[in-house]
Amino acid sequence: MQVAWLNDQQPLLVMFLADGAGSVSQGGEGAMLAVNEAMAYMSQKVQGGELGLNDVLATDIVLTIRQRLFAEAEAKELAVRDFACTFLGLISSPDGTLIMQIGDGGMVVDLGHGLQLPLTPMVGEYANMTHFNYRRRCRFQTGNFHQHWACAQSCSIYGWYPATGVKYAG
Repeated sequence: MQVAWLNDQQPLLVMFLADGAGSVSQGGEGAMLAVNEAMAYMSQKVQGGELGLNDVLATDIVLTIRQRLFAEAEAKELAVRDFACTFLGLISSPDGTLIMQIGDGGMVVDLGHGLQLPLTPMVGEYANMTHFNYRRRCRFQTGNFHQHWACAQSCSIYGWYPATGVKYAG
């Protein structure tokens, strides 16, 4: 999570979370790369003063992550699938909140009207299946919430530690 200030001194909350697929050899590394790449991309956008909370920004973040994962897979002579991970992101300013997700994670937010799950976690055709960010036709969802008076008041990202069975909230 990172809190930054925009050029006009307005606060900006940026949160990214990725969970590596447990069925692949480099899922944890893929998750780390996804979060680091998304944060680096956002840092560039904030420094450049170009920030629109919209689907274009979400798409650019996902494409940037995918490029990084493909490059890492090529450098290590592995399949990009070996770096599969899910991804959640929240970018919130006084002008609005953009939420994005790939996969079965979920984000609960309070935008001033009580807790809500703005995007339904994505599941696959069968139990224990989900969507990952490496696929050519990667599916992702976004939600854009304009609340013109405050940033997201609170946010919890819920997930699952597959190896331990322990739930966590961050």
